[in-house]
Amino acid sequence: MYACSHSIHWDSTTFSLLGLESEGKRHVRKRKVMNITCLFFRPRRAQDRQCVMTVDLQFVGELGQCTKPATSENAVIHGSDILKDTFDIDSAVRLVCHHGYEPTSGSPRRLVCGNNNTWSPGPERFTCQKKSCGHPGELANGHYEFPNGVEFGAVITAVCNTGHFAIGEKQRSCLGDGQWDGGNFVCEVVKCEPPKPIPNGQPRPPVNEMYEYGQAVQYVCNGDNTMLGASDTVHCLENGSWSDVPRCAKVVCIRPDIPNARLVEGGSGPYGYKYTLRYECNVGYKMTSDGEMTCLEHGWSSTPNCEAVECPNPGTTNAIITDRAGGPYGYSAILTYKCQDGHRLVGSTQLKCGSDGQWSSKPPTCQDVSIWKIIGIAVLAVLVLVVVCCIVWWCYTCLSVVLSSPLSLDLVLNQFYSQWAGHWAAIGGIFALCPTESISAAIGGIFALCPTER
Repeated sequence: MYACSHSIHWDSTTFSLLGLESEGKRHVRKRKVMNITCLFFRPRRAQDRQCVMTVDLQFVGELGQCTKPATSENAVIHGSDILKDTFDIDSAVRLVCHHGYEPTSGSPRRLVCGNNNTWSPGPERFTCQKKSCGHPGELANGHYEFPNGVEFGAVITAVCNTGHFAIGEKQRSCLGDGQWDGGNFVCEVVKCEPPKPIPNGQPRPPVNEMYEYGQAVQYVCNGDNTMLGASDTVHCLENGSWSDVPRCAKVVCIRPDIPNARLVEGGSGPYGYKYTLRYECNVGYKMTSDGEMTCLEHGWSSTPNCEAVECPNPGTTNAIITDRAGGPYGYSAILTYKCQDGHRLVGSTQLKCGSDGQWSSKPPTCQDVSIWKIIGIAVLAVLVLVVVCCIVWWCYTCLSVVLSSPLSLDLVLNQFYSQWAGHWAAIGGIFALCPTESISAAIGGIFALCPTER
């Protein structure tokens, strides 16, 4: 229980307590409003505006303070509070961002000094980000380049399309208010003066007073002149000039005389600009250049050339060439071959040079005739061997029959003939030159050595 004697301001039953004193200590709570009900009499006189009351007060100690809040990057305390170093309990400050920055979403703008001498919410929760200027909009006949984005401090560059030139400042900066500076830059289209006439030619009417980039104009030649150049049309270029103009001139080519060749495509002439003739070589000749020729400004593009066909040297073998051994060998040339005595020619006796420069066949060769003698002896030896084998087989069969049956020789011969009747046709050729009686006598002689009885 504290007894206070303090001057208070009367306002019905509500009093604004501006200050309290207790035990020599002063506690100040600015703008703190306390509602106190007057338990005493109502003043009888208007000038009597003071009363003495006894109230119950509980003091919790001396009030504390908060230090200046530490703000995040690009944030600052608003107003005159930035000059203060300490702040009373329950006092509040407002944070703002530097120029060109804005609070991030959810950042608290107001901080309050609490009873524990700390700010609530914490000042670190207030963060700032660069303001965005957004896209500056489309640039007619050009575009913007954004090397550093579109936020505060960024610089963009305007670039005109091909065939357009720049008017105004090309670069624009994002300002602190979120707006782009400049904006008076434009891209104008390049224009060309009307094209001029050329010798023996002129632009095809009508001709305009001015042409923009990319527009085309066609030229025509006067009279029987021919248009020379890659194209008869010119275009307005990005530097304000025209592309290469054509030329008009009279071009006439005369039919050339090509030896050993014949014309297969094209008229009799004379020939105009870019007229083409095609030639082929006669039989026995070959083309050594392009067979086509085109009439150009200063004459024919090329001249076909036909050279006589030649066949290469056929090479050497053991056969002998009887004529034209040294060459050269032109179309239809014939080489005749022969062999020395005691040899036989293998292959064609004659080679002919064709229109394609190739021989009709490969050169022949000669083989020694003695080889055929060896081959004949070998064949004869084989035949003798076959006959001997047959005789041995017959003897073996004879002995098998005689030893297995006590029959007469005539019966044995009959059985033998009947057994081998199917084989006479195969070996008949061997004995075709011998009479039948001789063969029977020979066989009988073989069986004469066999016993007639067992």
